[in-house]
Amino acid sequence: MPSKKSGGSLRLPRFAQRAFGACCGALVLTLMQGCVSLTQPQDTALSREPGERVLGHSVDVVVEAKKHWEFAWLSTRAYNAHYIEATGTVPELPRVESGSAGVQSLKAERDCPKPDDVLKDADWHRWEDFPGPMDDGLAERLRKAHLRVEVWEHVATRRMAVAFGGTVFTNASDWLSNIRWFLPEREDEYTMIQKEFVKAFVARYKARASEPSHEYLRSGGGLRLYATGHSLGGGLAQQFAYALPADPDVPRVERVYAFDPSPVTGYYSVDEAVRAPNAKRLEIDRIYERGEALAFVRSITNFFVPPAADEPKIRSVRYALFYNVKTFWNVVGAHSIPRLACELDEAKNRPPPPAGVAVSSSD
Repeated sequence: MPSKKSGGSLRLPRFAQRAFGACCGALVLTLMQGCVSLTQPQDTALSREPGERVLGHSVDVVVEAKKHWEFAWLSTRAYNAHYIEATGTVPELPRVESGSAGVQSLKAERDCPKPDDVLKDADWHRWEDFPGPMDDGLAERLRKAHLRVEVWEHVATRRMAVAFGGTVFTNASDWLSNIRWFLPEREDEYTMIQKEFVKAFVARYKARASEPSHEYLRSGGGLRLYATGHSLGGGLAQQFAYALPADPDVPRVERVYAFDPSPVTGYYSVDEAVRAPNAKRLEIDRIYERGEALAFVRSITNFFVPPAADEPKIRSVRYALFYNVKTFWNVVGAHSIPRLACELDEAKNRPPPPAGVAVSSSD
């Protein structure tokens, strides 16, 4: 019988209390997001602005797609790197319906373009020699760790992007990196970034900047540095931004574009003396398709620990470009970066949205 001291109530074990609290939090989260989130039209994106717990702002899907499409393709290319290296061929990309988000009347099946073709047409160029022979065996160590990373530059606009590959379902190293919260002392892809990759990147950047043909990379040249990735790659991109060592000749990461990102970022794995200056002006866009596999995990995390309002500024953008009631259960299909890149590529060219849809002001 319950005791009088307990007030006549049963006391649940601590783990049960936490589980119950999490379930209640999930219910409250759903109610707080309400109709704005649950009835998201396919021609509108929703945002969670820095410091906020839930989605609540309707934003212009065309404006958002124009910000994100190039980085989605860069993330797709980085994800495909393991397949290209193993087979010498590019994996087959999905076929989708033109106007599949319900904005256009035409519903003709089409092929998604290849990332290399899109990036070439957009004037992005990859550092094909990095990592290479002059990087003291780094390429082989990255291969063993399964850390796939590519560096791309867009000379005309003075932009550079470091792109990280996401989880390969059959690769144990990727899964061990994904569960690093439970294996904090283990060496993984996050520790490889901190201990080796960031140092190699700084050294190669400075060597490249010393070449007459790459004068724009030098300090004061106005170069804007970005990081991007999908799933695990989105977490690794954030880790890279936090872990980049201070050097007056190498810019800080200005913004991270993390697609369907892992909630693991390695933030506290980086020494505060390194992390704090990097986070000071950093902005992070966490971008995802409605119903994708990690969305619920991030929502619960955001409810209990709201994304930072500053240092860094963390913003979320949710699309519904190929979500519908027939496929809402397919969380793995909704997690596809090739499909998201393909849909964003089309969305950026759509007509302006109907009057009344707010336009995001962030650039």
